[in-house]
Amino acid sequence: MSEKNTDVIKFIRDRKTINSLSFSAIDGSFLTEEYIDSRICYITVGIVRGRVVENTFEINKVAYDVNVMECSSEDEEMTKMEYKQMTNETSDIIFMDRKLSFDIKRGIVPSNKVVGIVKDFRTSVFFQNDRIYLSNIANAPWITSQTTYEGIKTGFFRLTDITWVFMYQNMTDLEPSQLLYLLSVLGNEPVPEALGYNYPLFLADKIAKYYLKEGKAILKRENDKIRYRDFRSAVEVQRLVRARNWEA
Repeated sequence: MSEKNTDVIKFIRDRKTINSLSFSAIDGSFLTEEYIDSRICYITVGIVRGRVVENTFEINKVAYDVNVMECSSEDEEMTKMEYKQMTNETSDIIFMDRKLSFDIKRGIVPSNKVVGIVKDFRTSVFFQNDRIYLSNIANAPWITSQTTYEGIKTGFFRLTDITWVFMYQNMTDLEPSQLLYLLSVLGNEPVPEALGYNYPLFLADKIAKYYLKEGKAILKRENDKIRYRDFRSAVEVQRLVRARNWEA
């Protein structure tokens, strides 16, 4: 193992306050099913919008999108949906549960408002094994200085000493100290699954999975050998019923 080069990393613990900033969080989920005549993907994307005001935040709107299609790669189709939603967002900053450098290699370009947060990573941005070294750094919250990794500004953060170390990839002009402030405000909700992560992204994931269950429920109600067009018709009926319920 190569020696750790601690000269290339700086741990920042000072948080530079941002008085007001709007945000969006986007996350998707999917299921697949084989039919007589095709393979289909049922994809859902959760969207959470809100605003950070000084040391707190508010959620202003939650939304979702659903798409059903014939596909060969469910992950690729979900990625397309998430990035399509990204282009529709007008918030100051957009959080995505994605490794942006990987997407860029695939020819997908995130906007200059996106911050990607990566839960599971196997990289050597600073050291041969960032995960092991960084997990031993206490006195959270902290964020590392940014370095260029695979063409994008990259670093790591930890919000409490008992929670996970996450990678961040930053397309914005925010400084690490400003980003740490935002992440701290959005990552201290007293929800065990979300603590130390990013509550809007956590909520977007839950919304996507909630509506994914509707797709699973439709599948269970239908014969396991129906054709794709029959399944699509069932989805459209479900969508109309849901729309009427929301209007009521």
